[in-house]
Amino acid sequence: MEAPFKLAMREATEADVPTLTAIDALCFPPEDRYARGLMEDIVRGKFAVDTVDRVSTIMVTTQLGAREPERALGFITMARDKGTGLVVTLDIHPQWRRRGLGRLLLRAGEAKLREWGVPRGMLTVGSRNTIAQRLYEKEGYVFMERIPHYYESGDDALALVKLL
Repeated sequence: MEAPFKLAMREATEADVPTLTAIDALCFPPEDRYARGLMEDIVRGKFAVDTVDRVSTIMVTTQLGAREPERALGFITMARDKGTGLVVTLDIHPQWRRRGLGRLLLRAGEAKLREWGVPRGMLTVGSRNTIAQRLYEKEGYVFMERIPHYYESGDDALALVKLL
């Protein structure tokens, strides 16, 4: 049986970029990962699309012992684009999956979108990523369209939407 652990959530900072990039590298194939430079821009609130006016990256962390450093378990990046909320990425370190952290981060991201006055959230998920698809469906996201060859890896994306 695992010892209990205490979770904390906070906004990511530039100092977190190496950790975020490392977690992202564990979650996606090389061609679909965020480059460190892009991750730095995202954490600074910049985004490649000019119509995005808000960006937030929320991390979930823990300390396994009183003398242990904080450990990042995952993160979510949200953006507001022309009044629509976007789940840019949701990454959970593989060692910490299947513990409800994805749901926790998704709900925190949706709260951020509501704070920004966004009426709906959208996301894309790989057509082969059935575990993430189930999470999004359980959280009320519904299928909107399939986008062929969306990812650099060649995987199709499923575009999902949820009214907030």
